[in-house]
Amino acid sequence: MTSFVEAMQGPSRRPVASQMRESVPGTTKPSGEQPEGFGSNNIEAATTTAPSAAEESSMQGHDSTSLAVRKVTSAYGATPDDWAMLADVAGLTADLLPVVSNPNARISPESKLKALGKVPSLFNTAGEVVGIAGWTEKISTPKNIDRWQQNPDLGICIQTRTVRALDVDIDLPDEVAEIREIIAKHLGNLPVRGRADSAKCLLAFTLPGAFTKVILKAKHGAIEFLADGQQFIAAGTHPKGARYEWEGGMPHDFPEVSVEAFEACMAELKHCFAVEEEVVYSAGAQLKSARRKTDANDDLADYLLATGWVLSESRDGRLNVTCPFEHEHSGPSADDTATQYLPAGVGGFERGRFHCLHAHCANRDQGDYMEAVGYVASHFDVLEPFTPEEEEEQAAIDARNQSVFARARQAAMDAIEKARIESGGREAFEQARRKYQREENARIGEGEHRIPRAEVVTLQQALNRFVFLADGSRVADMFNPHYDLSFVEWARTYAASFEAVPQPEKFLPDGSKKPAPDKKVPMSGLWKASPERKTVICRTFKAGGQMVLPDPSGRLALNLWKPFDRSLEVADAEAAGVGLFVGHVEFLFGKDAGRFLDWLAHIEQCPGELPHTAWLHIAKNFGMGRNWLASVLARVWAGAVAANLDLVGMLGSGFNGRLSRKVLAVVDEIREGGRESQWAHSEKLKSTINEETRTINPKFGRESVEYNSCRWLMFSNHTSAIPLENGDRRIEVVSTNAAPKGVAYYEQLYAALGNPQFIAAVAKFLGDRDISQFKPGAHAVLTEAKKAATQASQTPAGMYCEMLMNFWPSDLITSADLYQVLAGDDFTGRGCLTPGHRRVLEDHSIEALSKPVKIRGRAARVVILRNAQRWKQATGDEIRAELQKAEQEEMSAREYLENLAADEEGAAR
Repeated sequence: MTSFVEAMQGPSRRPVASQMRESVPGTTKPSGEQPEGFGSNNIEAATTTAPSAAEESSMQGHDSTSLAVRKVTSAYGATPDDWAMLADVAGLTADLLPVVSNPNARISPESKLKALGKVPSLFNTAGEVVGIAGWTEKISTPKNIDRWQQNPDLGICIQTRTVRALDVDIDLPDEVAEIREIIAKHLGNLPVRGRADSAKCLLAFTLPGAFTKVILKAKHGAIEFLADGQQFIAAGTHPKGARYEWEGGMPHDFPEVSVEAFEACMAELKHCFAVEEEVVYSAGAQLKSARRKTDANDDLADYLLATGWVLSESRDGRLNVTCPFEHEHSGPSADDTATQYLPAGVGGFERGRFHCLHAHCANRDQGDYMEAVGYVASHFDVLEPFTPEEEEEQAAIDARNQSVFARARQAAMDAIEKARIESGGREAFEQARRKYQREENARIGEGEHRIPRAEVVTLQQALNRFVFLADGSRVADMFNPHYDLSFVEWARTYAASFEAVPQPEKFLPDGSKKPAPDKKVPMSGLWKASPERKTVICRTFKAGGQMVLPDPSGRLALNLWKPFDRSLEVADAEAAGVGLFVGHVEFLFGKDAGRFLDWLAHIEQCPGELPHTAWLHIAKNFGMGRNWLASVLARVWAGAVAANLDLVGMLGSGFNGRLSRKVLAVVDEIREGGRESQWAHSEKLKSTINEETRTINPKFGRESVEYNSCRWLMFSNHTSAIPLENGDRRIEVVSTNAAPKGVAYYEQLYAALGNPQFIAAVAKFLGDRDISQFKPGAHAVLTEAKKAATQASQTPAGMYCEMLMNFWPSDLITSADLYQVLAGDDFTGRGCLTPGHRRVLEDHSIEALSKPVKIRGRAARVVILRNAQRWKQATGDEIRAELQKAEQEEMSAREYLENLAADEEGAAR
């Protein structure tokens, strides 16, 4: 059967390779499917001594040695198709190297290799394994590939000069899945290499440019970026026995990623998983070959030789030593050269130095190694006690440096505070805010007679906490962002906060210098001048939004939203009394309780998503416990509920500051329906409920623009509570005739109100409630209660319109008669309709003909009550004939209509 590669390439070396593969008896292919990666450092490069010439010969023409000499017995290496896919299709010929993958092969006694399958290697003419000297400089040719692919014990190394890789050296499946998700988010779907016996994996891609190795140390391992001077095994068998496998098969193409995407990916990986500062190898991190200076003395080198730390010595003078931290390495070293000591004058260094290739040793300094091998301790002498003069001198030094140490400690604390806030994100900031709030509450709890003292903050604390608002030159406190002060007022508030600023030394007359004391500078001035000061244009509010975002006008704004505090955990909501809350809602809302609870749960779970409906609860009896319900909700969403809101007063005055930062407004008693002036507020009420954004106009203070997240819950004892149109889609109405319960019931309710566990249990109940069937954009349900409220909220004009539609004998009416009906005027009918009248007529689809009609020789306006399309096309004679059906001369039009309605009602009885 023709392979995929053969089909792509046509006749080539592949058939020959296949024949040679078949000629090896008893070959087996170890299995493996689950991802894991293994990236190796340049361990063998420039370190092999005597075998180097033989290895170079082996690199170029080892296949002259027969298979019998090599004693190949199994296929642990790459297949010819693997070689062809990477060399011919992926175009990586120059970057490919062989690696002996057969764990049963014998390492040459003259080689520095300690293990197989990790670094580039070959068989020498004796059939023994040796490393490839200077492999980072090798450029492979098609002829090399032809030779290597014939040996089934050779796997494939890819030098990461063109193809780069992220090597996830972590063996926890869940953590690896999170890492892969982050990589996919930034870099897309990359080829993934792994093996069956481990969760570790390697993801390969191309990244143009010059890059060096980076190590992110994680809690359970490391994430390594393999770049120039590194390699990874692309095909073959891991030393533990499982084959390397690629998800979806050997890749024929490695996607190119941008530098920006790669840097964003590494930044998020570092933020989420790094437990130490990342280790970035500079371009010169590879150890350079250099002659040893014969005149250089190195006592540490002599110490290592004398104490048995040295395993071998390279020709250029480097000492291959046992790593004193070997017990922390993830696995054994591939050879003696993994850890080296370069005596003074070797490797281009004037002073001796240690160098270890293991990731676990990346952050160690020379002092760590010197102490670990015992060299530092061996040079300590027992010191004599200080003389009195020395003690006096030391005391003077300590006193002189006291301010320096204080500044250093403060700088360290500031750095920790800054890192905690910046790296921890919103959650870290919220923890700091809650801590501040608890401390403030404790201070208030000390008693009303204790006057609070001025708060003192450091510059770093101010930079973390306060935001400058350019609109108005004001300062907002992110712990309480809805309160802001002018900069002058803020500076006075924190006038007790100073920073110690170092001053230059003073020159004395004799030419000597004297340290100058630190200068105390007001913190407020340093904060305003600091380039790290947080600055926005204005304030806004968007529930669930980020701390800083554009306001509805596009200006960069500080978001006043504070996430609900759910730090108080509740193990058992039922035991904490949540049944009281649910039972009382069922008592008040009856069969509609489920829909109302879904509406409340949506506030808890999706505070920034505004539903299209509000709730109106009508109770025919007083003392039902609705204020208790409002009190519970005000505590569940503390600071985000406008309780006891005067809706009519707010609509009338235009001052709506109480709606700022709110997710719920509760109106305790409302009766705006059933009166002539209702339509003045009707349109305002509708827009207030559903408007996408809202201009906040406080009675005192600056205007701002917010994203509307406020739901409405209205209580009333009147069926005609608010003006409701026929076909209203915004207001959910529920009505109850139930009588209040006994005193003991309400005592139990109010006793629970003061229990924080009860409030937390209600929040947990709403947060856990399944609202998958709740549709925020659905229209209000037309219940019997809503029909009654709609009917009751009609104005007299609305009632007469209903009577006209039902009882007027003609489809048409003159404008004079219409005015008499609506206004109750006398026979003249010469008044003007009010805007309220016109609104009611529009609501009932009553409209005027476009042109007047002559009736008894005089032009008259005619209004259509029913069948509008017919009468808009009718002739003058047809209109006059229709009007004659309602002619009357002895009474006004209203009286005539009322008589018609009375006659109809009497006939019905």
